[in-house]
Amino acid sequence: MRCAPAERTLTAGAGALWRDVVRAAFAAGLTPPVLPDHLGGSVGGLLSTGGFGGSSHRYGPVADWVRELEVVTGTGERLVCAPDRRPELFRAVLAGLGQCALIVRATLALVPAPTHVRRYRLYHDAPGTYLTDQRRLARDSRFSHVAGQARPALGGRWRWRYMIEAEVPHDGGPPADDELSIGGLDHHRDTEEIADLSFAEYVHRLDRDERLLRATGEWDRPHPWLTLLLPEETAGSFVPDVLAEGAQQGLRFCGTVRLRPLTGRTLHAPLLRRPAGELLCLLALMRTAPPAAPDVVRRLVAANRALYERARAVGGVLHPIGALPMSPGDWRAHFGPVWPDLVRAKDLHDPHYILTGGVRPVDMTAVTVLCGASPGHSPGHLRTAAELGRALAGSGLRLVYGGARTGLMGAVADGAPAAGGAVTGVVPRLMLPYEITHTGWARRRSCWKCCPGRSCRSTANRVSSSTRPVSTALCCPSWNTRGTRASCIPGTWSGSSCVRRSRRWWLHAASSVFADVLDEVCALLDPYVEVPLRDVMFAEAGTPTAALLDRIAFGYPAVFALQIAQYRLLESQGVRPDVLFGYSAGHMAAAHTAGVLSLPDACRAVGTPARLAGALPKTGFMAAVEASPGELNPGPGAVIAAVNGPRSVVVSGDRAAVRRICAEWAARGRRTHPLRLDVAPHSPHFDALLDDYRRALESLDLRASRLPAAPRRRDGLRRARAR
Repeated sequence: MRCAPAERTLTAGAGALWRDVVRAAFAAGLTPPVLPDHLGGSVGGLLSTGGFGGSSHRYGPVADWVRELEVVTGTGERLVCAPDRRPELFRAVLAGLGQCALIVRATLALVPAPTHVRRYRLYHDAPGTYLTDQRRLARDSRFSHVAGQARPALGGRWRWRYMIEAEVPHDGGPPADDELSIGGLDHHRDTEEIADLSFAEYVHRLDRDERLLRATGEWDRPHPWLTLLLPEETAGSFVPDVLAEGAQQGLRFCGTVRLRPLTGRTLHAPLLRRPAGELLCLLALMRTAPPAAPDVVRRLVAANRALYERARAVGGVLHPIGALPMSPGDWRAHFGPVWPDLVRAKDLHDPHYILTGGVRPVDMTAVTVLCGASPGHSPGHLRTAAELGRALAGSGLRLVYGGARTGLMGAVADGAPAAGGAVTGVVPRLMLPYEITHTGWARRRSCWKCCPGRSCRSTANRVSSSTRPVSTALCCPSWNTRGTRASCIPGTWSGSSCVRRSRRWWLHAASSVFADVLDEVCALLDPYVEVPLRDVMFAEAGTPTAALLDRIAFGYPAVFALQIAQYRLLESQGVRPDVLFGYSAGHMAAAHTAGVLSLPDACRAVGTPARLAGALPKTGFMAAVEASPGELNPGPGAVIAAVNGPRSVVVSGDRAAVRRICAEWAARGRRTHPLRLDVAPHSPHFDALLDDYRRALESLDLRASRLPAAPRRRDGLRRARAR
């Protein structure tokens, strides 16, 4: 913390709190023009949201008084920006919700601080007279701070009183003329409160409340808050209507309702969205929910959503510091004309979405590629597929469909237009170089941008029925994508999926990049397997060598090798993922491509469990069962290894126990599907190899990730180290 009184500036470093700013500035007789009510927040956090305080009616948000910033962008660059130095980055950071960079140093403007203030608390019964008086004080240059609250009124179940809090600064001399200051206002004279405070006392006025809330535990409870900016002409009817609703009555006992006047001409930060008009009102519903009551929290968040929609209908906007899930369409509407600027800044300074995911400025005219065909097993499956298509289209996604438009995949594509979507293209089957099969419904989704008439990116989409494999395309490298970049590219890798030999041969022959990488990975994995991995992967179907892929000792590393080769092929086409997801072998692929593991270390992390699993007794078994987790009790010798959906689980364990479960559920008319594995992963059968696997993992050289990677917590490094 460095204060420069001669320049009237203060520089706050990373992690600085506003109480630190106040302490350093007050020592020089200075203060920031705008201070937040609560001084326990961080400087960088408040600047990332804009920040309002008691003097915002005159001086605007805190973010408008920043002279210079030092930030770390999502690409890892440490940059200095100011209005005249990298101005686009400066504008994108202030009130930018942390999307493009993290603030590690901020230089703030200061003004002379008064020594004392005279504080007025004025009470009104009607919101109309309250807002009129509050606006009058906000226009009066003598009042440096103007704010207010709605408080429960005594003697009435649904009644509220409105309290103005306004301050006149002075230097400890004769008190201000109260009649001149508040004489013409329409408040209750017999309840007005007038007090003289030191400026330090006023600035720290909430410290006592914070200590009390921490002592009672209420500070740590869920806070499903909502903050809105409203045109003042609508606030007079909007606020009392909201407070009269049953959903808001908890505010009478656990919470605060803040009302603050704002002036449009003082709000300059471009990303700080505000309603149209000059006179504005900030409404903050600062609720507290009971501990361990998720249903109450969900109900309050739903109430926030309904209230937000009502506010938008009357010209209000969100001040995004509360509990309100926002869709990509909501964010686009929220930022309005500055949305393209935020997208460009995000693409430039955080292209891999390393930073916060709350607002993802993604061009959601993206593509979900659904490739392959599967017959619908039942009308219920077809309805589920159609619902998926409608949901994808309802999220703003266009659909590009590959393969025959029949069965379940056809139902998905046909369901999209019902939600206003469109199937914008068909990927020829021969242009899909790689297929996987997997059991489980709608496990993961990836979306990549597609521009009609221009180069296209396709993507992995894991969509299948609960018992029958459905092919899913991962990429379409024949379509040139070099030099372009998708706004959102999640990469998803499966676990031990079955890979068709014809597609492997086709891609190996068609792409030298794929062939070279696959051969390199196979060579690194060969010390862990009994037969060269490449020979097993490309063996003729029906031969004993090809059958080795059904053994986990070969299938697990084969999937990893194929995934790494596929990723490098996509990379050579100019495609870069923004976030990586993986399961089983896929999480090691994600760890390697994110830069956490070198290729030799990743192969050791994959080859070691494959070798250890290959030495386990072949007494295990695994099967998919059409049952919910709640209704299936595996009994002795088996466990639920995975939950693929509400009515689809995988059981693993002793061969006799799993076969008994399959027979029992088949007798009930439920479908079962034995998996082609020689051991029982995700069961106590694998406990015997954990110590050896942990020792192997501890020898790995872990590096900082270049990309966000989200492997499953049940597997891999976390699981082994937890043991």
